[in-house]
Amino acid sequence: MKQSTILFLLLIGVLLIQFETYSVAFKYYQKEKSAIVISQITTDTKNISWRSIGYIVRVTINNLEPHEIDNIVLRLNFSEFDPPSRAFIEETGKEVFFAYEYPNGEVGSDPSNWNGFVWIRVNKTIPINGSLRVIFEFNSTSHAVSGQKIFLVYDDFNDNLFNDSLWSASYANVEEKDGYLYLYPADTTKNNVVYTHENFSRPIKVEALLRLQSGYGIYDQLALGILFTKIFEETGHPQGYKGGMNPYHPRISIVKVFSNDTETCLNYTEFSEPLSEWHLVSLMAFDDGGIRLSVDNDNYIALDTEDKDYNYGHVGIVGDLEDTNLPAIVDFIRVYKAWKTQYTIEFSPDSDDDGLSDYLENQIGTNPQDPDTDDDGIPDGWEYYHGLDPLNSSDAELDFDGDGLSNLEEYELNTDPQNADSDSDGMPDGWEAQYNLDPTNSSDANLDADNDGLSNIDEYEHNTNPLNSDSDGDGLPDGWEVKYGLDPLDSSDASGDLDGDGLSNVEEYRYDTDPTATDSDHDGFSDGFEVSLGTNPALFIDNPLTTRIIPLVIVLVIIVKIVLILRWRSLMGLVRKWAGKRYEL
Repeated sequence: MKQSTILFLLLIGVLLIQFETYSVAFKYYQKEKSAIVISQITTDTKNISWRSIGYIVRVTINNLEPHEIDNIVLRLNFSEFDPPSRAFIEETGKEVFFAYEYPNGEVGSDPSNWNGFVWIRVNKTIPINGSLRVIFEFNSTSHAVSGQKIFLVYDDFNDNLFNDSLWSASYANVEEKDGYLYLYPADTTKNNVVYTHENFSRPIKVEALLRLQSGYGIYDQLALGILFTKIFEETGHPQGYKGGMNPYHPRISIVKVFSNDTETCLNYTEFSEPLSEWHLVSLMAFDDGGIRLSVDNDNYIALDTEDKDYNYGHVGIVGDLEDTNLPAIVDFIRVYKAWKTQYTIEFSPDSDDDGLSDYLENQIGTNPQDPDTDDDGIPDGWEYYHGLDPLNSSDAELDFDGDGLSNLEEYELNTDPQNADSDSDGMPDGWEAQYNLDPTNSSDANLDADNDGLSNIDEYEHNTNPLNSDSDGDGLPDGWEVKYGLDPLDSSDASGDLDGDGLSNVEEYRYDTDPTATDSDHDGFSDGFEVSLGTNPALFIDNPLTTRIIPLVIVLVIIVKIVLILRWRSLMGLVRKWAGKRYEL
């Protein structure tokens, strides 16, 4: 009875399994597709473009004088840019002398020692209320010059040879060494003066970086002299203007020396900084009679003073030193015209915001006031930097890189018209645009927009539609067809039978079987045979043997056994009946 019970339970289990439904769905991983980004040229892109091929800066100099000016020298703050390489007048193209300022204030042609300021000298007349534009380039070999070509007078004393063709000395002993000029008093009762042979007229400015030797006395004085024509023998005073530092009071002051060898202070301001430290002293005499003194880049200013008595003369360094062993020390001195001007700096000025500077537009013939000179829908700058002709509208419809996008479409999608695959993801820009992918984002190559088991790059390689899971409409997903070697572009292969198992390819897909294997679940029965008998061709345990033959055998065994049991019981009854009759006898 125990074996019969086990067989009966097995039969019930098999019958239950037979009526269970089986379906295995394909599961594909899908990521969110990136949105297409469409943008025009931005300011940053424009600046990068300029830096890649060379950019410019325009300096506009405005004349603030009531008359025309010429021989203009300016100090420009270029600290936001690289060292410039060339300068020229925008209108004429004539080269403009420029030099780099070094950290110690000296000026020269070495860009590696640049502190962010440049000096220029423009030998061109600017009329009343007029302006002049100077263009600076940044991408070529440096054309910078020495300070001597910028200023009327420039000496940094680096040659260690006192230039007696430029300088004269009065009651002073001078020595040039180690890149400095040392001025010792030859007579401590007089002013000690080093001055130019040449005379200068207003407006004029002299600047010098200087100091006194440590240990100087409180009566020592150090100044610049300007517009003097005479040095008095008794005192050594230069007849003109002096502006400098006096530790006794202490102050910086503007002093006038009269023709009778008397002095008067025109103006002053408090100044208590040690004179043994370096100080940049500037003394200016303007056309209108103004005299101005400043120290350390205008940190200290003796207020402007008007005096028109002296308009012509020498400039120089004036000491009033009390010890013949303690000199005044000068690092450099420069002299130049002190015109009243104002300047503005424009980085790659672009009036029409088309990505091309006005200067470059004038060079190539485009209109600096029209962002699209040829009216083809593409800005001049984008055309220029991408190899198109901003003067020829016909190139908007051309396809330079053969990617299926016209140059106009490339501009609208911000792709490269000279590169068929702008984002280097293996899919041409035109193909991506056709199917709403982003031709500027390489990450979408690995996405599966239609969830058919093929990534976008796979769809491109098989020429299928990345937005349609069944490109040929045959009921088979593109990915499934590619996986089993079918053609996702040929709908006729759906009715074919690759493995000859009696199931068409579309039936193989519906039953989740392998169209290249006659027995997908390896149970010994072909897929077509199983389907004809109603078993699952994709599940090993569900086959004709387990669901048809074995259960039938079990049923037959049970029936036979029941019959045998019944016959046995009937036989035993006869035996008992026969045995009872014998007992009665």
